[in-house]
Amino acid sequence: MKFTFNIFLLFIFALLYLSSCDNNVAIGDQSTIIFPTDKPVSFQDHINPFVKQKCAYSGCHSDYSRAGGRRFTDYYTYFETANLGFVIGGNPDASLFMQVLDGRNPHLLNYRIANPTQNQIDGVKAWIKLGAILN
Repeated sequence: MKFTFNIFLLFIFALLYLSSCDNNVAIGDQSTIIFPTDKPVSFQDHINPFVKQKCAYSGCHSDYSRAGGRRFTDYYTYFETANLGFVIGGNPDASLFMQVLDGRNPHLLNYRIANPTQNQIDGVKAWIKLGAILN
C-alpha cells in the first residue's frame, strides 16, 4: 500500500513538473528586442534582455535549471568556468554563443517565443566584436 502511494506521489510530482514549463508563455514580443545598427550594442539594453527571453528561463539556462551545467542570468555568468568559450570578446566566430545562434554548433534549440531574427543575431555578433563589454 505504501509503495503504491509513493508511486502515485511520484506520478503527481512528475506531472506537475512537466506542466510547469510552458513554452507558450510569452516574456514579451520578440520584436521588442531590436538591436541598433547605428550605435554600439548595449549589454544592459539588448544582450541581457535577449538572453533572458531566449535562453535564461526555467527549464533552460536559468540559475535553477542550468541545462548542460550552464546558466546565463547576468553578465558575469557568461564567463564562468562552466561557460568558457561561450563569449570570446573580440572574436565572435570563435564564441560558442554565435556558433549556436548561426547554427554552426548543434544545440537543442527550444526558443521560448521564436527563433532569433537576423537583426538579433547580427546584434549579438556586433557586441562580441566590440569586446563583449558590460555597458
